[in-house]
This record gives sequence, structure tokens and C-alpha cells, in this order.
Amino acid sequence: METDELKDLWRQLGRQMERQQSLSLQLLREQTGRRLRHSLAPLRLGQWLQLALGVALVLLGIACWKRNLDVPGYFAAGVALHAFGVASAALAGITLALISRIDYAAPVLRIEKQLGLLRRFHVFNGMLAGWPWWVMWIVVVVAVAGLTRAPASAGAQAWVWASLALGLLGWLGTACFHRWARNPVRPRLARRVEDAVTGYSLRRARALLEEVRRFERE
Repeated sequence: METDELKDLWRQLGRQMERQQSLSLQLLREQTGRRLRHSLAPLRLGQWLQLALGVALVLLGIACWKRNLDVPGYFAAGVALHAFGVASAALAGITLALISRIDYAAPVLRIEKQLGLLRRFHVFNGMLAGWPWWVMWIVVVVAVAGLTRAPASAGAQAWVWASLALGLLGWLGTACFHRWARNPVRPRLARRVEDAVTGYSLRRARALLEEVRRFERE
């Protein structure tokens, strides 16, 4: 076989291998896109549930403060619940918008940036909408009682204040533990806390993108 013919053969073989690798990468990206969308389904469902809960809290809060304009305790509980419900619903709505904006056909780097923004906001959402439940469940109980406009007894008031105090202690304890656990001197614990805060859906999505990145490097 002539040298030129051998060179042509190698060039053709190289082009075929490049086309095969390009096709394999394209198929992998398409498959990864579907798996990414599926992996984020639990997070999407959770945010829809949070949105529905936020709306329910808004309705309960409005019903409470409207019926108790002359009762400071019930009025305050209704206003607090109203505001918290609006915040919870808004945070869930923004998270859902960030999920819907992810372009699964985009390059890996762009998807990583979109997922990074989603992860940071999801953590922020969890802190603002999750941690307050140390005390908000008590506010819900008070708001429900306010719908009947029943006068609060001395025992009920003492229970509310004691529960609020314990809830605040729990909230502060959670915040202090979160800060302590994320200290760089405890990398293994910090990684576990980070994974717990991030959630399975986003951890799975990050792992899928890493598979594509490894394939591109090979």
C-alpha cells in the first residue's frame, strides 16, 4: 500500500472516530438531560407543596387577623402567619422558576452555573422557610384558635410563651450547630451537612453532570 493511501486511510479513520465520539457525546447529553429533569422532579414537587402550604397559611392568617382586629394576640398571630405564608410561597415560586429555566441541552458549564444558582437559592429558601417552623407551628395553633375568637386562658397563654421560648432556643441551637458543623476544620462533617442542606435531587444532578464532564475529558 502506498504511503499516501495509508495517510488517507488514517485520516478517514480519524474522522470516523471523531464523528463516532461526537455522536456518542450528543447521545450522552440527551440522555443526561432527561435524567437531570427526572432527578429534579422531587425538588419540583416539594416546591409546589411549599407553594400550596404558603397560600394556605396566607388564607389562614388573613382569616385570623380580620376576625380579631380588637384582639392584639390573635391579630399579631394572623399578621405574622400572613407574612410568613407570602414569603414561603414567593420563595417556592422563585425556586420553581429557576428549575424551569435550566437548559438541559446547553453545554455542561452553563448547566453547572444554572444548578449552582439553584442550589444556593434552595439553601437560602430552606433557611428562610424551614428554620422558622421552630416557632411558626405555634403561631399556626394560635391562628386556628383565633378563628373561634375564644378568649385565651392564663394556662393557654403560659403554654404559648413557654413553647415560643423553647422554639427560639431550638432555632438558635440549629443555627449554631449549622455554623459549627460547616467549619473547615471539620471537612467530613461539613460535607455531610452541605449534602443534607443541598438535598438528594441537586446532589444527583451534580453527579450526572460530572459523568458528562468525565466523558468529555476522555
